[in-house]
Amino acid sequence: HCPDCLSALVTNDFDVTVGDLYRFIEYKDKGGLIKPTESVLSVCLSTERCLRRLLSRSAGTLPQSDNLLLCISSCVLDEVGSGVFNDLSYHMFDSPPTSNHIITLVQCLSRNYAKIRLHALAKKFSEQVSGDKVRKQLTKVILFKHQ
Repeated sequence: HCPDCLSALVTNDFDVTVGDLYRFIEYKDKGGLIKPTESVLSVCLSTERCLRRLLSRSAGTLPQSDNLLLCISSCVLDEVGSGVFNDLSYHMFDSPPTSNHIITLVQCLSRNYAKIRLHALAKKFSEQVSGDKVRKQLTKVILFKHQ
């Protein structure tokens, strides 16, 4: 809800840093995408690395834990440390020590990214388990045979 923190998530000067991820975002942009800052991209990439480590450790099956998102966000916070959101370093001292906005931003970003990725992985896993969707491909044949 903090305006300083919200402004640290998006950028307007997108042409300054041109990397592979920025080129892909520019390629996909048809005029309506919100362009993330470099800090947001580094938190997302760190979350992806953490998820891939979890998947490789569990032999490709979905990890099941009650505190999985909390574990992922704390792992990402350890990995990125204080190297992100450098433009909020002055803002960190405006808030009390118990509610550091930089830590809250990193945790929120990593939890949301991990939640989206875990839902996508669960959908992919359930498609593998259920097999081919015969009803979707053969709708008329199934309806004519009353199945």
